[in-house]
Amino acid sequence: MGPNLRTTCTTAVLKHRAHQNRPTRRCLLQDLPARFGVTILISLVAHPELNPIEMVWETVKTSLKRADITISVATHLSVTEVEFVKITVEVWAWYEDHVIKAETNCRAVDAMCAEVEAALADDRRDDEVEGSDLGRDSDGEGTEMSE
Repeated sequence: MGPNLRTTCTTAVLKHRAHQNRPTRRCLLQDLPARFGVTILISLVAHPELNPIEMVWETVKTSLKRADITISVATHLSVTEVEFVKITVEVWAWYEDHVIKAETNCRAVDAMCAEVEAALADDRRDDEVEGSDLGRDSDGEGTEMSE
């Protein structure tokens, strides 16, 4: 029989070993699209510019407002069904393209902001280095500046 882990390992050592050998978490949904050569578009919940379904709902709501009907459940359902039928594959594809363009623009803005922030950080470092010894002589003492 092998060694008894309770007597040969401390709790801290066991926790450390468990942490080192912990499997990485992976959602099965991440592997499924790759098997079928599909790209998943992950959308923000309730964001009108970055979620195609929000555009569909806005289209339906706008049509209901335009119809200006007395709201009864039956009437509401019938108008809603008519509007959903109008959402064709081409319309949905247009919504998806719009979302992809919006995401691309957001990523470009993020990249631009990162570049600007990096440049500003570099400028601040340069200012600190250049201005750090102003008004000091080689001995590190302050000198009088004359005109």
